[in-house]
Amino acid sequence: MAYVPIVPYADETYADAYLAQRLGTDAWNNASSGDKQKALAEATRLIDLVPIVGVKYDEEQEREFPRDVDEGGEVPAEVQDACCEVALALLQGRTLDQLSASVGVSSESTGDASVSYTGERGGLALVDESYGLPSPTAASLIAPWIADRSEIDLTRV
Repeated sequence: MAYVPIVPYADETYADAYLAQRLGTDAWNNASSGDKQKALAEATRLIDLVPIVGVKYDEEQEREFPRDVDEGGEVPAEVQDACCEVALALLQGRTLDQLSASVGVSSESTGDASVSYTGERGGLALVDESYGLPSPTAASLIAPWIADRSEIDLTRV
C-alpha cells in the first residue's frame, strides 16, 4: 500500500491569514513553508484522532471532515481554525505532555498530612478536555463535533 500524503484541513494561505490576526505567532511567522505544511498536515492527523460524532460526508473520503451535517461538503471554518491552532502549537514545541505539566498541579506534604492543588482551569481536566490536541483552543473550536466519551453504546447480541 502506497503512502497517501495528508491534505490538511487548512492550507498555508488560510493559516497565514488566520494567524496574522493573533498575537504570539512568531513560531509560525519564522517557520519555513515546508515546516508550515508539515505542521498543518500533523495538525490534521491529530484532529482526525479525536472521537468525532456523525458520519463522513462521503464514505470514500480520507479525512474525518466534512461531516454529513456540513452544508455543501465543505470543511467548517472552525475545523480549519482548529487546524491552524494545532499547527501553531506544534511549531511552538507544545505537546500534550507540556500541557499536563503546565496545569498547575502541585502538592505539599508535612509528615502524614498532604494537600494537592490544581490550576485555575481544572488541572488534569484541561488535558482530558483537549482530546489529545496540544491546543485547548483547537479543542474548543471543534467541540460541537466531539463525541461524548461518557456515553456507552450497549448492543444486545
